[in-house]
Amino acid sequence: MWSKTRKALLERLAPSLKGRVDYHYAVYEQEPLPSLAAFHVLYIRIDQQVWFATNQNFYDEFYKRNFDVRKFSPETVTDEIIRETGFVQTGLDFCDNDALKYIHDYLNVLPYEKSLQSDNYFIRLLALLDRRLGKRRLKKIVENIGQEPEWFRKWVRLRAEI
Repeated sequence: MWSKTRKALLERLAPSLKGRVDYHYAVYEQEPLPSLAAFHVLYIRIDQQVWFATNQNFYDEFYKRNFDVRKFSPETVTDEIIRETGFVQTGLDFCDNDALKYIHDYLNVLPYEKSLQSDNYFIRLLALLDRRLGKRRLKKIVENIGQEPEWFRKWVRLRAEI
């Protein structure tokens, strides 16, 4: 299932991002804690560095988070938290169900226009990397970059190559 999802995401990438952006999904085993035998991590690498992950421990050093994931539970992860932190899902099991649901919505449910204007910043991030984003619309996004969270501005700059 993941290989088809990854292929669909890569096919939608803007030409300027092909070869630079890659999507990964991995399951990691945790030996000492049997109740947490495995946890799933979805992450996006740009030029071989992790810029996005559903587990804060997987961010590369240059892009550390300045928030405490323990204060969030899966029930409290809202679009507002995603907006402010870029963090999609937390909890003791580091489940990536929300991120996969958002990817499904982006790929199969929402029209592109709605994805690009979504209140959910993860869906907007996926739409920002999409090849269907034209130069004029990208220019408008860049002009309004000051209204976006800092973590999202980095993605806008990447897409606009600024």
